Amino acid sequence: SSKTQLARLRNKWTASVYAFFHPEPEIEWRGVKGTNDRKKYLKFKCVAPRCRSTGRHGPYVFCALEGSDSTSTKNLRHHAEGCYGKEALAAADRVGSGEKRREIIAGRNNDLRDGSLVLAFKKQGPGHPTYSARPPTKAESKAYHVRWAAESKRPFEIVNNPGYQQNMKEGK
Repeated sequence: SSKTQLARLRNKWTASVYAFFHPEPEIEWRGVKGTNDRKKYLKFKCVAPRCRSTGRHGPYVFCALEGSDSTSTKNLRHHAEGCYGKEALAAADRVGSGEKRREIIAGRNNDLRDGSLVLAFKKQGPGHPTYSARPPTKAESKAYHVRWAAESKRPFEIVNNPGYQQNMKEGK
């Protein structure tokens, strides 16, 4: 039956990308392009409340149940990358278990691409600190400058210095 087949398959879903989709996919029969054949597919739904997918299936991703590509997660990763960004996917890869990944995503209210989801994953993962390739928001940038001034024991008036402002505008 479909339920036992899903239960058996679920044990094999260890890739981090599955955390970005609802844990209970549907099984759907779909036509094979260019033929009269039909194949079984898993229909995964993105957990993002406002999915950013631009694909023709919206928040859904289809994965073949049979054939050589039945274990491929490429289309799932492509979709999750579009919704959450490469950084969030890479951060999820560094976290241990699938349940822990799901808890982090659910706990962050699915903040899309704002960096907080990546930070939540970083707090869980081992290893050396990593740095964002995403440019900081204006508020984050201000917070970094205040922190820098406080930690380096510099007067906060330094931010009004014309030389400091010029360096910040040039990004040096």
